Amino acid sequence: MPDTGLKDDVNAPTASTQPAGWIRKLVTAGNTRCCKIAIISLWTGLSIGGIAAMPSFMAALKSSIPPVHGTDAKAASDAMDKYFYGPLGGEKPSEVAMLASNARNGVPLMNCSHDADYSTVLATTNMDWMNVFAQPADAGFQQDKVGNTTVYTFRPGSLSAITNITCERCASTCNSKPSSFYLSNTQINLYIPPFMNAALLLNLVNVTHHSLGKDKGPMVASYLYQELYLPLRSSVLTPDCVNSLTAVSLVGCDDKTERKVAEQFHDLTAVGLSMTTTSMQLMSKNIQEGVDATMTLSTLTLPLALLVLALMLSNVRLVICTVLNVGAAISCSFLLMLPIAELVDVTSSAPSMMIAVALAMSIDYSLFLLSRFQSEIPKDLNTLTDEVSERAVGVMLSTSGRIVLVSGGTLLLCFMMMLVIPVSLISMMGVAAAVTVLFTILVALTLTPTLLLCFPNFFTSSRRFGFSMDGLCCGQSDPDQISELSYTSLTADTTDHQPSSADPQTCWSRVGSLTQRYAMPLLLVLFALAVPLMAVYVPKFKHALGMIPMMPRGTDSY
Repeated sequence: MPDTGLKDDVNAPTASTQPAGWIRKLVTAGNTRCCKIAIISLWTGLSIGGIAAMPSFMAALKSSIPPVHGTDAKAASDAMDKYFYGPLGGEKPSEVAMLASNARNGVPLMNCSHDADYSTVLATTNMDWMNVFAQPADAGFQQDKVGNTTVYTFRPGSLSAITNITCERCASTCNSKPSSFYLSNTQINLYIPPFMNAALLLNLVNVTHHSLGKDKGPMVASYLYQELYLPLRSSVLTPDCVNSLTAVSLVGCDDKTERKVAEQFHDLTAVGLSMTTTSMQLMSKNIQEGVDATMTLSTLTLPLALLVLALMLSNVRLVICTVLNVGAAISCSFLLMLPIAELVDVTSSAPSMMIAVALAMSIDYSLFLLSRFQSEIPKDLNTLTDEVSERAVGVMLSTSGRIVLVSGGTLLLCFMMMLVIPVSLISMMGVAAAVTVLFTILVALTLTPTLLLCFPNFFTSSRRFGFSMDGLCCGQSDPDQISELSYTSLTADTTDHQPSSADPQTCWSRVGSLTQRYAMPLLLVLFALAVPLMAVYVPKFKHALGMIPMMPRGTDSY
């Protein structure tokens, strides 16, 4: 029989590369029934735990910005905890801020001159604004005689709408003790209301002037005006006296009640005034709504991304691996971040970032791995043996798996560098993203190969984009013998593929070759462009720490 040269062609080097020896052994060990069950059970259990931990994780997130260590704000916060809330056992109040603006062409709410006396200021005060926040006759005045001392008791703002709403919703807020002042034989007991604004201070001055008689009234009123109103004016009024700020302290209320209080404040109206209400609770609510909207948007874009991935792979079935990877990475990331969120402050924006990272990385890594796996499966095979599927998975891990590991590890380290930022909420976003990248890598390099080894015929059946019965137990796939030529080329000892002159050169392959050839000149050019730009613009950067960057535009509290 003449020699046709078929044997030489069969044993010649092919376009496939052989997996490393240790990877081949690892894939062979992972293809055992016990190992596959263990890997799938592990990720299934972690995913179920992550889903169960998701509500607790979301509840542990913070929407506020804590003081930065080493700043005056942090020192003040620590002093309040040490000397007030800790020893006295008091509860930290939460704040609701109301901004009342004079809408009549920017007319000031009162005489804003620094030289004006209290009578002039009272005579020019906007009564619509005064009636909303402190009734002119509302000071809860009471006079008693104790020995030679006359005791005057004032409860300013006790009949105002703000006090009624606050005390009705949060009764413990109104249980305050009076502050006492002494002037000769006069004792003044002042009950601080649950809110503070300029109208309340002026109301106190006004009632004092009219209630204490002609002798003591002007003297005490002038004292309160000089020692109380003027020092606090810059805190409760804008310099032009057009806008007034009201701060309401709430104690003993849950978040739901505080939101209702803020909404009731927002409904207060006055002729000629425009009022805006904001609070940490409203901002937290808006931030959470923004997070939910972002998560919903990410969820809605997932089908489009999976469709593009299916078109790139020409097989809808392989997308199942990506969906499982995304679900496992996100749920496991939530599970690990739960104890972290309970120990340190984690921002409420972290989940949306974690979902975005998991979606992007899982789809990206799936494209790398699955496309390489497909290229290692000959098109003319009808049925895959364990040896063929093991070799294809081994090559996939040796090539694309290495890219996933290096790329993911680099991204993980970049996110961990956010730990150098002294703001815990920002640094924890880096930790959350790094945890997500870690689980994305682990899932891609363990769960994906396991699924491919468990159902090789199912995932490699790409006829009609996977919309067929091929590879199913009830399908009509032909279980004939594997093509001798294809099987021999896959199992033969081959060497690394060397591109021949007939290999097509694409645009990107030429770009890659030029980049590698001229790597050093390109680096020098990039540095030459980057250094001057950094020297000019980096010093101009300004940072701001607050709630505004976290809040969606167009919300009530923005």
